[in-house]
Amino acid sequence: MANAPALLGAGRFTTTAEARAARKAAGAPPPGGTTKIIRPFGGRSGGPTPYVLVSNAARLAAADWARVLAVVVTGEEWQFQGWPMVTASLRGGGGGGGGIKAVPGGVLEALRAVHGVYFHYLDEPVRGGVGHWPITRVALAREKRHEDPRAVEAFWRSIDDWARAKAPHLEY
Repeated sequence: MANAPALLGAGRFTTTAEARAARKAAGAPPPGGTTKIIRPFGGRSGGPTPYVLVSNAARLAAADWARVLAVVVTGEEWQFQGWPMVTASLRGGGGGGGGIKAVPGGVLEALRAVHGVYFHYLDEPVRGGVGHWPITRVALAREKRHEDPRAVEAFWRSIDDWARAKAPHLEY
């Protein structure tokens, strides 16, 4: 999440380590559980639009879930643990404290309610269930930073398209 404001707000990718180092060098405190970014233009209004990024869905109150628009997926089913639309589908991961594992239908149910986006490097294979999930993949070139704005535009276009189709009640 440390690099999300630069990527989604300014169209400039940095690694998480680079973003943390820059923040530390500037004397800024580490980000909390939420980060606000302003999308300079786009969306329904065409003007500046605020978005709140949340690093841990467990911090959301029940009323907040009605405004959740998207999730950046990692490819791991456990990421959806505690989501209200998935909770009923969770089961133990098998004896010995193997952890929580989401039943595949539960993840699909979550991704019908919230737009899923997966960021990855062009030269790396996708992880986990990403290949089978109804999500948008946004590929970043590892060494071609001049292509970052195009990838970010693809991200925002997918958000806008999904919001128009599935979440017209949200102001964006």
